[in-house]
Formats: sequence, structure tokens, C-alpha cells
Amino acid sequence: MNKIYSNEIISWEDIGLISLWSDVLGYIRTGILNIRPATQDDINSILMLRYKATENRLRNTITYEMIASSLQKSCKAWVADDEGVVVGFSLANKKQKCLWGLFVLSSYQGKGVGEQLLQRAVSWLTCEARDYLIFKPKKIWLDTELGGRAESFYQHMGWERGEFRPDGEVRYWYLL
Repeated sequence: MNKIYSNEIISWEDIGLISLWSDVLGYIRTGILNIRPATQDDINSILMLRYKATENRLRNTITYEMIASSLQKSCKAWVADDEGVVVGFSLANKKQKCLWGLFVLSSYQGKGVGEQLLQRAVSWLTCEARDYLIFKPKKIWLDTELGGRAESFYQHMGWERGEFRPDGEVRYWYLL
């Protein structure tokens, strides 16, 4: 499946190459922002962004230790860094084949930051879930708040609305 970004057609396979090389180099420069793999030093910023969200509010407590442990096991995160300030993040779980979270400061929304973070997570899930499961997954998923701005974003990015969840959220699927 191809997506159009910055007036170029980029396939998910191309994004996989971008992801691979950017992981080797450490980051990708996108305009004034660096999109780079998150480190332990970024966890407090990730937590701050997650708790600061005005939509899709947390129902359970998330701690530094929980995120640190996840990053050492089956998860990977990326941050959008504007001159040392983390303004967005995405976090994916290869074992569950899901996007756990994608949050961007409101002042950076609508500027392509979320798209870049989502691309990195989807690319990684496509590659890593295949290695973890021995075959390429057919789809990945995420849950988000029903009726929130995120729903429009994910639909715009090609995700399909799935079932309603008992907790009031809606599941979205991305077919690979």
C-alpha cells in the first residue's frame, strides 16, 4: 500500500528502509524536528506527554518503570525532538502487534509530526512482528477514544475502524 507524503509516493517497504537507516544513524531530520528512537532519558517526557493529553485520557496509571521495562522487552518508542524538547512520541508493541500510543503536543499537531511518528511505528511493527512471529502480520491494531481527533487522523492515514471496546474505545486496524 502506498501513501503520499511530501508530494512523493512512498511505500511501506521504502519506509522500512528509512527506518533501518535512521536506526543505524540514530535519527531522521524532518524539517526542524528530529525523529529518533527514544532512550531511557526520554521516558519522563513520554509520560508527561501522555498525561497531558486532553483526549484519550488514561484510565490506569503508567509509571516510569512500566515504560522502561516495556522498552527492554517487546516495545520500541520514537520521539519528535525539537532542539532538545520532546514534542511527540509513538510507542509500538511487537508482541501484541499494536500501536500502544501516539501523542503530539497540540502546538505541533497538523504539521506532519504524527505522520512521521506513525510511519516509524508501522514500519518497525511490520519488520519486527514478522521476526517475532516468524511471518509477516496481516494487520496491526490500536485502540483510541471514540469521537476524538485521533479517529480522523487514523482514518486519514488509512486505518479502518473495527469493533467497539467494552471500555468505550474503538479499535482500529491497519492492513499490511
